Amino acid sequence: MNFEVQEFKKTRQQIVVFISLHHTDKLEEVKIRIPEFEAWLDISDRLDWETNTEVNGEHVQKTGRFKPVEYWEQVAENKINEDLKDFLIIKEGAKIFDAIQDDLTSICNDYKNN
Repeated sequence: MNFEVQEFKKTRQQIVVFISLHHTDKLEEVKIRIPEFEAWLDISDRLDWETNTEVNGEHVQKTGRFKPVEYWEQVAENKINEDLKDFLIIKEGAKIFDAIQDDLTSICNDYKNN
């Protein structure tokens, strides 16, 4: 899928994502339910964070996990755009897989019935 997330607007129930297809100036609007996106963030470990610093010459690494509200407040917009793009790619891929599976099931059923 050749598209870029240009921007998004978050409402209480959904995220309105504006994407450009194939490097055009025209923006398409895609709506995503917030609970669905946040559940995906959780299972894909996108809520995990890590920092690496040096203290007195020693490497110090800290890790943790954002709560969904913290994700929206603390994650950079370009990173959220990347996550939205990945989510849309996976969601579209799942639709394609489901369509293929439905076609195969139909073919198998037709074969059995003949």
